[in-house]
Amino acid sequence: MRAAAAGVPLDPARARSLYETGANAGEPSGTRLLGYLYDHGLGVAQDSVQARQWYEKAAAAGDAQAMNNLGWLYEQGRGVAKDYGEARKWYEKASALGIRLASVNLGRLYQEGEGVPMDGGRAKGLYESVANVEPAAMRQLGFLYDRGIRVPKDYGEARKWYEKAAALKDPIAINNLGYMYEAGNGVPKDLGRARDLYGQAAALGQLPAMVNLGNLYRNGRGIPKDYAQARQWYEKAAAGGRTAAMVQLGDLYRLGLGVPKDTAQARKWYEAAAAAGDASASKALGGMKRH
Repeated sequence: MRAAAAGVPLDPARARSLYETGANAGEPSGTRLLGYLYDHGLGVAQDSVQARQWYEKAAAAGDAQAMNNLGWLYEQGRGVAKDYGEARKWYEKASALGIRLASVNLGRLYQEGEGVPMDGGRAKGLYESVANVEPAAMRQLGFLYDRGIRVPKDYGEARKWYEKAAALKDPIAINNLGYMYEAGNGVPKDLGRARDLYGQAAALGQLPAMVNLGNLYRNGRGIPKDYAQARQWYEKAAAGGRTAAMVQLGDLYRLGLGVPKDTAQARKWYEAAAAAGDASASKALGGMKRH
């Protein structure tokens, strides 16, 4: 997770001009914000290599948010070879300088054992250190309790932390809370509440929530079955690169659910998901070849 560029002007072209002026004057925040524009393709062509170069300059000048953003690029392998060790290094530097999101990112590395020995206790401690104010930390604590990662599984605690983060508009927490209501984990099953929460998260751009909402419409869970609505949500999520949505679209076209049967369209969506590494899409393609 990268730090957002607070105060970015609404006009990206104007922002670029302002930040280039700051960067050329050696101002760390302007240098980092210029990297942010390239990172997200705001007013410029998206270019992770350029983003990394600007973040590196800002980090060298002591900009802590740039250090966190640089760690994210190394973790994701964007504009640079994926390197969890480098990611950890930059997250640690940023965390030590008070960047709360860096503490969360560092905690995730320990939670998943990426570049460090898996250590749920260390992850929990990092999340707790900033959970009084950082919604991402609240959400990650909820996830630990939800899944029972190095803590006893406790849906009540999970819901408590998800609700705290959701109140601060954390879209992942809102989606996770929706799933608790869909599955009845620690709360009475309430598909209407699940749908509402998925809708809130989807409105905030959360791709898994779009897929979850599409699934409710496809299967008629808590709402009338509506393949057209399902397809619309899957298409939105697929446009954002969510492979699960691509597989669902492939299914709709293969089975003719709300659309005419179209083997070519089904194959197109399965192939797109398979190219992104989705094993279920590869399996679906294999099944099509056998028929």
